Amino acid sequence: MLQNAINAARVKAKKALALLYEDTCTIYANMPVLDEATGITEYLETALHENVPCRISFGSAASAAADELAPEIQQQITLFLAPGVDVPAGCKISVTREGKTVDYSRSGEPSVYKTHQEIKLELFERYA
Repeated sequence: MLQNAINAARVKAKKALALLYEDTCTIYANMPVLDEATGITEYLETALHENVPCRISFGSAASAAADELAPEIQQQITLFLAPGVDVPAGCKISVTREGKTVDYSRSGEPSVYKTHQEIKLELFERYA
């Protein structure tokens, strides 16, 4: 009976978090594709998931080395989305927020919870 109450609370929390997903993202991976005519495998950017509801969050942290006079401010970018979306290592994530799209790369393993997942991002430069 207690487990049913906990599961019901998780379902409600998951729905409440989903209401905050005002952004959308498309997740891409560089996938091998065999050209039947030439027998050569090329890597092509392929959309794994499109228009996934999400929320992007920005924060900052100061990091100063002992020999620096002023700390360097680094932006911390976190993507929040549903726990069931698979985001593989090395992928590119295009996030659209208020009509503007920015490309990011996944910089670490996602923190997956029953209600959501959190993924640390960096600005996309190129595929690894």
